Amino acid sequence: MNANLARRCGAVGTLAAAMLAGCANKEFVNGGLGGWTPNPNGCYVFVYDQVDWHGERVVLNGPGRWGTVGRLRRDDDKDWQDNIHSIEVGSSATVTLYAEANFRGVFQRLGPASVQGRFVGSLNAAIKSISLSCRPDTP
Repeated sequence: MNANLARRCGAVGTLAAAMLAGCANKEFVNGGLGGWTPNPNGCYVFVYDQVDWHGERVVLNGPGRWGTVGRLRRDDDKDWQDNIHSIEVGSSATVTLYAEANFRGVFQRLGPASVQGRFVGSLNAAIKSISLSCRPDTP
């Protein structure tokens, strides 16, 4: 390998290492972590603490299962249990909402690209666990 090529390869390696180091302190939002950025593949659900998609929101990226919805974000003291009042479902997600912890009790399933501006009956402000599945990729 000539010296010029070695310098270029070294520069590319240094740039890649710097980029990775810069990302080390960032919280990647995938694999079920709560945050602000939806999964680009459409497998996510936005949950809101007020009806009609108002107030504070968290995105849950799937696939994932939350046996309790007390704390949906890292480093956040907000308790989401009994505090989810509306949701938006991503284009490749199916979400099941449960009135009891650990996926028990009355439930409601919403398919891809669904919206629910408010809940009535047993799920009215009583969501305690969530299951989020993703439609498989199609060629």
